[in-house]
Amino acid sequence: MQLIEDVRVKVHAACGATVSCADIIALATRDAVFVAGESEMFYFYDLPLGRFDSLEPANSSAVFDLPQSTADANTLINAFKSRNLEPIDLVALSGAHTVGKAQCSSFNNRFSEDADFARRLAANCSSDPNRLQDLDVETPIVLDNQYFKNLMEGKGVFTSDQVLISDGRTDWAVKGLAENKYWFYSQFRDSLVKLSQYQPGGNVGEIRRNSCFAPNGRSIPATAGDEGVAASA
Repeated sequence: MQLIEDVRVKVHAACGATVSCADIIALATRDAVFVAGESEMFYFYDLPLGRFDSLEPANSSAVFDLPQSTADANTLINAFKSRNLEPIDLVALSGAHTVGKAQCSSFNNRFSEDADFARRLAANCSSDPNRLQDLDVETPIVLDNQYFKNLMEGKGVFTSDQVLISDGRTDWAVKGLAENKYWFYSQFRDSLVKLSQYQPGGNVGEIRRNSCFAPNGRSIPATAGDEGVAASA
């Protein structure tokens, strides 16, 4: 992500190479949550720092091991469990889908469902296959708990969203977060911090001095872009 690289350049110019790209990503995520959320609910919170950047790009199997939009509840719960995250973390972090958009191809598996909302999604994409669908059809530009209310009404865009209300291991959390926005904000914060501390190989690596797109001593890929930072930082 070029934005993260731009921030790194300014931070290193002011402070030297003392802050990793990984920490910049974590801090930028926290600040974006603050900006997108209801101001009286979200506030700046302490975030553990000191992460190193990896020495090698993530291998493709690790990248594609991330839960997909078509995942069922078992797949989601097991994927989060493997990262030391509980079902409540899964549900709370899924609440990030209260903002953002998705391409039709990421939820076209729902078009054959016999449900009004699925038919609405199919009709929208049929008229414009390149359409970007709001993940929260009610309050798409505010990070709030409307996402969970949508799930209770069958208005989850992804399969991986809607299954959260139909599984006994997660439905209680969906209902609770839908009813209590204060709980959502505090749980989202706690789960986000917990996720940011997940380091499967331990905190080993380096602080990238020249670019977030490549380890020190490596040339910057000509195709460096959003995927480059996500896979390697």
